[in-house]
Amino acid sequence: FDPVIQGEGITDVTTHLVDLVQWMTGNDVRFEFDTDVEQLSARQWPTAIPRELFSRITGLEDFPQILHDRVTGGVLQYVCNAALSYRLRGIPVEIETLWGPEEAQGGGDLHRAILRGTKSDLIVDQGPETGFLTTLTINPVEGGKTFADALTDTVARLQTEFPGLGFEAAGAQFRITIPKTLRTTHEQHFAAVLQTFLTYLDEGTWPGNLGTDLDTKYTLLAQALELSHAGRVE
Repeated sequence: FDPVIQGEGITDVTTHLVDLVQWMTGNDVRFEFDTDVEQLSARQWPTAIPRELFSRITGLEDFPQILHDRVTGGVLQYVCNAALSYRLRGIPVEIETLWGPEEAQGGGDLHRAILRGTKSDLIVDQGPETGFLTTLTINPVEGGKTFADALTDTVARLQTEFPGLGFEAAGAQFRITIPKTLRTTHEQHFAAVLQTFLTYLDEGTWPGNLGTDLDTKYTLLAQALELSHAGRVE
């Protein structure tokens, strides 16, 4: 709960979302912050943590001295929520991360992402309405048989890599059906990332765009942090 040690919200979970944006739009072409990022704006705001909840989480009877300047009326103002907006190679990006005092009943993290394309929007949801399983819905710009046939062909070509993947109509939309055998847990995903990293170490090779992509990401986050304190837009 000490942002001086932990860092603030805009450099926490937001880091992973910036990663996802670069992964989805990069096309293996290295990013350069000075030429690829523009119109950056950012803000942060706190989540109120009452003393009782703080004690329940930490086991401490009261807020420690190092946090007293962030406590008002027995409530800790924990700066953990963040929003940033920018253009990446001309593509508008909006990111928002929120920390609630407690996780949603019956599950864990909530997630919603919308990727707007020329032929369809892709909508990713995870929350109580999905049983806390990630779902992917396709919302066509122009539906009908032509789009359904194209989606059928695309899903068929994916069977070798993702056997059992399918889709079903959901009104004017289409919902991708993901078999249990293709789903992985949060921990399994981290294990896969670790294995990829260890493979790079063992082979002594790294992706050619790794350095510039990391530099772009962390430069963006560093400037977003500064802007969130100054209330400016660049």
